Amino acid sequence: MGGGCPGRMTSGRDNDGGNERAFAAYARLLATGEVLSCELDPAGRLAAINPAMARLLGQPAEELHGRDYVEVVHPEDRASSAVHGRLLRERPGEALAFRNRLLQQDGRVLWLSWQALADGERVYMMGCDVTARHQAEQAVERE
Repeated sequence: MGGGCPGRMTSGRDNDGGNERAFAAYARLLATGEVLSCELDPAGRLAAINPAMARLLGQPAEELHGRDYVEVVHPEDRASSAVHGRLLRERPGEALAFRNRLLQQDGRVLWLSWQALADGERVYMMGCDVTARHQAEQAVERE
């Protein structure tokens, strides 16, 4: 699997129960894979978090559940993350791509790349750790 993600996938068939099967399959992939996934409630608290994100942050999902998302965001990125949240809520159904830094429980900084959208109430986010890529980009800029 290479360097890109499809913008849209279609099955070419009508709803014959395939949507339910697809939803179950994607839910399992998110639960067992390395893609980061979380859901924010209307107040911006972590309502759902997948195991990969909990592992990356170094905390059990149960401890993260209910916490304000900005608590795990690097202090220098909190204002821009709040702007992203506002934009998402103002534009339900419109995907937004952004990067920000999160803090692991031990204080280490991680760079994440996100795709997010809101449905009018909740914000749904999928992302990946791009810390190594960011560090490589910084090294090239310093040369």
